[in-house]
Amino acid sequence: MHGFLGAFRQTQWLNFRRYILNERRAVDARVAVIDAELGRIGEIKISYLQRERTIARDDGSTQSVSVTTERRRGFHVTDGSSLHKLCQAFIAQGGSPLDISMFLQPDAVEFANDVDPDQDPDDDPGAVFNQEEVSGVVNAQPHFGVIGHIGDSPGIGGGDKSGWPTWGRFSWARIGRNADTAEASRDHAIKMDWARRWASQSLDALNHIEWKIIKLMDLREQLIKERDNLLRQSVGGSVDSLPLPDETRYHSSLHVTAIVQFFDSIFYNGSFDSPNFDNLSQFDTLWRDRPEDDPYHT
Repeated sequence: MHGFLGAFRQTQWLNFRRYILNERRAVDARVAVIDAELGRIGEIKISYLQRERTIARDDGSTQSVSVTTERRRGFHVTDGSSLHKLCQAFIAQGGSPLDISMFLQPDAVEFANDVDPDQDPDDDPGAVFNQEEVSGVVNAQPHFGVIGHIGDSPGIGGGDKSGWPTWGRFSWARIGRNADTAEASRDHAIKMDWARRWASQSLDALNHIEWKIIKLMDLREQLIKERDNLLRQSVGGSVDSLPLPDETRYHSSLHVTAIVQFFDSIFYNGSFDSPNFDNLSQFDTLWRDRPEDDPYHT
C-alpha cells in the first residue's frame, strides 16, 4: 500500500483513501500520547548573557545594539521530569549541566510586536540587519537560535571566512585564519590523550548521560514538530484535538481532505461507480483498473 507515490491505479487509490481517512480516528489518541510524553520528558532552557556592542552599518554610521553572547548565565529544567533526573545524575557524576549543549531553539525567536511583520504597517521591509542584530526581533539566544555559516567575508589580511560557522568555539575563528591544526597541536593532543586514559571509564559514563540528555531534547523537538506541524497540516480541523490550520502558515492544498478531493476529481465523476475515463486519459501515471487486475492487490 505504501510503495507508490506519483503512479498508481484506481484500486490502489481507493484502498489508500479508505485507510488514510480511517486513520484519522487514531489522531486524538496519538496527540494525547505526544502530550503525555512531552510532560514526562520536560524541557531545558538556557539563559545567555547580553552585552551592548557598537556595530557598523552599510552607510558608514555606527549603531549600538544588544547582542546575546554564547556565555551562559542560567539553566532551567522542568522539575521532576526525565531531563531533570538525568541532569541530577550528570551533576552527581561530576559534570556541569551548563557544559552539555547550547540547547538553541530557533522556533522560540520572537518578534518585538505581536503583529506578523508581513501585516505590520510600521514594519520596514528594507531595514538593515546582520548576524548580530535584526530590527524588530527579540534576540534572547546567541545567533538567533541558529548556528549557521558565514557567507563571503574577507578576514584579516584578506583571508576568506566563507563557510565558517558562527559558533564561537570554531578553531579557525579563534586563530583568526584558516590553519592546519593537526601538526600544531600534535604534542598537546598526546598529553591530553594520556590525561584522559586513566579516567576513561568515568568520562564514558559522563558522556553516556550527556548523550541521553541531548537525545531526549531531540525527541522533544521531533514530537512538537509532529504534533504542531505535521499533524496540524495534514488533519487539523478534521479531528477534535487539532484546530483548523492557519492558511497563512500551512498550505491548504496539502491537507488530507484537499488531497482526497483532488484525486477523487481525477478518478471519478462524483461517484465511485462512475470512473472519469475521459479525465484519466490525460494522465500517463494515473490508471483505471483493467478487468484482469486484482482488486485486493495494491
